[in-house]
Amino acid sequence: MTNKPARAELDRAVDLAIARDRGWEPAYESAALDLHSVTRAIARLERIELSLEERALHDEWARPRKFVGGAPDPGAPSPILLLLGRLESARDELRYEAARKAHGAPCDCAALIELGRHDKKPDSPAFHVIKVIDALYASEWRCDACGTRWSETRDCDDVGVWSNWHATK
Repeated sequence: MTNKPARAELDRAVDLAIARDRGWEPAYESAALDLHSVTRAIARLERIELSLEERALHDEWARPRKFVGGAPDPGAPSPILLLLGRLESARDELRYEAARKAHGAPCDCAALIELGRHDKKPDSPAFHVIKVIDALYASEWRCDACGTRWSETRDCDDVGVWSNWHATK
């Protein structure tokens, strides 16, 4: 069931983003999110056609680059694309929380496997390394709560370091 005040505040955030009004951010932050409202808002934003210029300015703004003090920011963020990114992340987290609750296990291995999530380290009261393949880039793990084995691969670039997790059993 959708919470009507949550839907109204989220609708307001979407309306403001479509109008290219920076007020979308506080409206989004104050909205209580539920999966139905978030999915509706994503569908609404995906129907908006951005000009090639707006998309190019956003892509230039989002491109990683070396910081140069005093230099003007290149490009310009698109409120629609910024809000869309936040909503997609919120949708993924809401789906994860629902799947984790549905499985009721002490670990979240089954929920991660069901959702095909590879970006999240399994949360378990008994999760440990069983083999280090390459000290910097790969390890094998085991969840003793459910018996699932995981392989972790790490990667990095000029923005940061991240891990990918894959169930192997």
